[in-house]
Amino acid sequence: MKQVKIGFLFFFLLLTQSSWAQDLIILHPNRDTLHVKVLQIAAREVYYTTTDSQSRFDPKQIKTDLVARIVYANGTVIRLMEGQTIEANFLGNRNFAIKIDPFIPLYGSTYLAIESSLAARRSMEIGIGVIGAGLAQDAYLNRKGAFARFAYTFYLTTFRPKLILKQHLLSGWYLRPSIIANYFELNEVFFNTSAYQYINGQSKYTIRNMDKRFARGSAGVLLSLGKQWVFKNRISLDLSYGLGLGYGYQKVINETISYTEYLGYGWQDKIVEVYDVGAGTGIHINHNNKFAFAMEGGVRMGFLIHRNKKAKAF
Repeated sequence: MKQVKIGFLFFFLLLTQSSWAQDLIILHPNRDTLHVKVLQIAAREVYYTTTDSQSRFDPKQIKTDLVARIVYANGTVIRLMEGQTIEANFLGNRNFAIKIDPFIPLYGSTYLAIESSLAARRSMEIGIGVIGAGLAQDAYLNRKGAFARFAYTFYLTTFRPKLILKQHLLSGWYLRPSIIANYFELNEVFFNTSAYQYINGQSKYTIRNMDKRFARGSAGVLLSLGKQWVFKNRISLDLSYGLGLGYGYQKVINETISYTEYLGYGWQDKIVEVYDVGAGTGIHINHNNKFAFAMEGGVRMGFLIHRNKKAKAF
């Protein structure tokens, strides 16, 4: 039994040592080597621990521009050119995309945006939508207007070495704060039907129609979580969903009241309520003239057209 315990203890110590000192950081300019456990490659620093017990609970760091390359225990090598950061891995990536929403035309609108990389794992997106320029426009509602969107994307860097080498400048999970505003007009009808006289067993109905033309607008600040894939450095696919706070309002800009009479059987009474969730208008919010929760989301496809020829500094 004592031999078994000694064997387990030896195995544990061996496993502990191998898990804490398995990577190499090779430095500029003399190729000095640090035997460490690499924890994270960040924008400007490499974080690591050593076999020292105190270091395990208080990670050390070194500037990336002092690192020539990192050799992981599994053989993966990440090279950092002198004076550059991890962004050197993104050389050759196309960093400008023209994006569309392929599904928004089904809600009667069209959307076009551009996304441009500002630095490694950062980008800016500006988009404009035309309400009423889609494939499924309702002739009666006759929605007309526009919406605009400004967003700044923070791509979440992975620290898995194999994925770092494969990652595209505009790909991965991200957090995207955005400002969205819209304005549009549409028709709505309020009507109720009531029977007030019986003629030969039939009811004589009077319909009160109230046709209204509304002006609606909203603006909101939202935070979206999403993921973007890049295929062959040419096509991107972006899925996101966001929540935030916004303000929605509406007002009547035109109103027409008319009455219609007809004969029929039975009793009818119907009231149509107005409620717009903002499908195809860039932001989903209740237009009740006060602050409310706002939502946005969707699927966007992009076409990458510009090649990043020089790595930018962080």
